Amino acid sequence: MRSVGIEYDVVSIVGALSACGNLSALKQGKEIHCLSMRKLFDTHLFVANSLIDLYTKCGRIALGKKIFDRISNKDVASWNAMILGYGMQGELEAAINLFDLMKDEGLEYDHVSYIAVLSACSHAGLVERGKRYFDQMLAQNIRPTQMHYACMVDLLGRAGLMTEAAELVRSMPFEADSNVWGALLGACRIHGNIELAQLAAEHLFKLKPGHCGYYILLSNMYAEVGRWNEADKVRALMKSRKVKKNPGCSWVQIGNKLRAFLVGEGSQGSELELCYDELVKGERMSSAYLSWPQT
Repeated sequence: MRSVGIEYDVVSIVGALSACGNLSALKQGKEIHCLSMRKLFDTHLFVANSLIDLYTKCGRIALGKKIFDRISNKDVASWNAMILGYGMQGELEAAINLFDLMKDEGLEYDHVSYIAVLSACSHAGLVERGKRYFDQMLAQNIRPTQMHYACMVDLLGRAGLMTEAAELVRSMPFEADSNVWGALLGACRIHGNIELAQLAAEHLFKLKPGHCGYYILLSNMYAEVGRWNEADKVRALMKSRKVKKNPGCSWVQIGNKLRAFLVGEGSQGSELELCYDELVKGERMSSAYLSWPQT
């Protein structure tokens, strides 16, 4: 934008911060944060909310909380960003407590608020509390989406309530998507429920035919109980559909270039040392203190 003479505005700053958060690009996000401070955009509520999202997604929960605490005119999006951030980083009690505090501050929950707290309850194993929040959402006349149902299926499934989870899927007022069936399949993997896993996998093979993880998970479940014929059939189906497992990949920025590392790939010692030094340097820079004016 600058190269063609167009100045940044709030919308472009928010968009760039969102991209950095989704990519966990902390260094670039901090640079954009500094730019927003020079432009005085960081006092804008949308920018502040985007900064919370950026830092919590990048694992810098304390920085996100610092910004959250300094916002004087918090809206629902501010609270949602912080609750989601706590849940994402495993601080589940903090997420749930902040959700409850939000109501005390006089704000109404929206559908994102409930996704955040239901996800936190699921990972914390708080089944009854999660059910209460779901009922509370219905009483508030918020129609559950696929993600709300996925959170509830995950909540019930993690707790081993497989029959109840399956019944919830069947009772949905619309066809379940891959998020819902994926949550059910994941729960089946935890508790070894192969029959229900077959049902979930059949739907997932139709909804996401190119997703290798579902095939591998079901095949492994068969193999673990010695049902080799079924395991081979799933692998054969995967092969016939030309579904392949992509190797895991990590990347690190060195200067202005990105270096990708694939699982099983050999690298020269000097190259690894260079990447390690760059990571240490980036970690030190990420620990630098930033101050924000009151918003």
